[in-house]
Amino acid sequence: MAALEEFGAPVENLNAKDLATPGVAYTAGLPPLRFDILTRVPGGDFKAAFKSRTQTTMKGVPIQYVSREVLIELKKAAGRPQDKIDLIQLRRFGRDA
Repeated sequence: MAALEEFGAPVENLNAKDLATPGVAYTAGLPPLRFDILTRVPGGDFKAAFKSRTQTTMKGVPIQYVSREVLIELKKAAGRPQDKIDLIQLRRFGRDA
């Protein structure tokens, strides 16, 4: 919640419990600074994604992100229009997706 507030996302109708509830989707911002938070991805495996995460820091802030391979699988599973665009970009800038 603190990160969303710092970003300036509208959180007046959102709480931490919402973000812990499977099936909740939250969108904030406008391109190119738009993001989606999905608490469940159809066909996605949270435990596998969590295990594959990389932990590092960026400008002194700790961050975690999933492996490229798991991201590709999650994008394929979600299948939303933006996920399909993201898969094209992932193919363009790396190994086959």
